[in-house]
Parts: sequence; structure tokens; C-alpha cells
Amino acid sequence: MLITELRTHLLTARWDSDPYFPPQLHTTALIVMHTDAGLTGVGETILGYFAPDAVEPILNFYRPLLIGKDPEQINGLRDRLYAGSIYWGRTGAAMSVLSAVDMALWDLKAKAAGVPLYQLLGGLAHDTLPLYCSGGPAL
Repeated sequence: MLITELRTHLLTARWDSDPYFPPQLHTTALIVMHTDAGLTGVGETILGYFAPDAVEPILNFYRPLLIGKDPEQINGLRDRLYAGSIYWGRTGAAMSVLSAVDMALWDLKAKAAGVPLYQLLGGLAHDTLPLYCSGGPAL
């Protein structure tokens, strides 16, 4: 399985039913990684909330370092991306995009293995989790 394409998807909506949240448009950025096996992995970057137009140019820098590579080699790919942007990408925006790429790689690995991602990350740790929600409509 090889990475064939990476796409950025910006999802924008106005949250106007929450009296405690500013009513302007809010965006999140998803990175979708495609493979020659027909599988896709998805990761989200918080940078989309603060600077959505910056996500694609940063992904454009990383794209040639990923196309044609095996997505199951997560540590090696992450190290390659980090080293490739060492002079400008050790913090902030670049790390946010790199994190989304990392999420997409893990998503692909779980899909290729046919198991839930939590199994690859050490197994089930809790039977239930308390819910925490922020940024959505207030009740």
C-alpha cells in the first residue's frame, strides 16, 4: 500500500445557536490521505480554526515527502517530515499540520489491519469515558 494523494478539506459553519460562542464563521481543517489500495485516512488540524488558509501551503511542503511512501511506516514518515522542516517547522502551524498527517497515518494503519485504532495504541483502557464538550451549542 502506497500513499497516492493528500487533500485538505475545510469545513466552515456559523455557530449561531450558542449565546456564549461568537457568531462568526468557524473552520476546521481535515487532511485526507489516499492510497493505491483504495483506503483513506483522515486527520484533523487545529490550525484550521485559527488560520485555515495556511493548512494547504504547509501540506504542499510535506506532500512530496509522502507520495509513494508506505503509510504503515508511521515513525519513519513522521521523522522524515519533521527533519524536512527542521528550520521552520518545529512548533506551531507546521506541527499542527504534521499532527494531522500523523492521525491520518494511524487511521490508515488501523483500516488496513481491520481493527479499531485503539487496539493499535495499546488496547481498551476504559469501558466508559466521561464526556467533555466545548464550542458547541450550549444547553
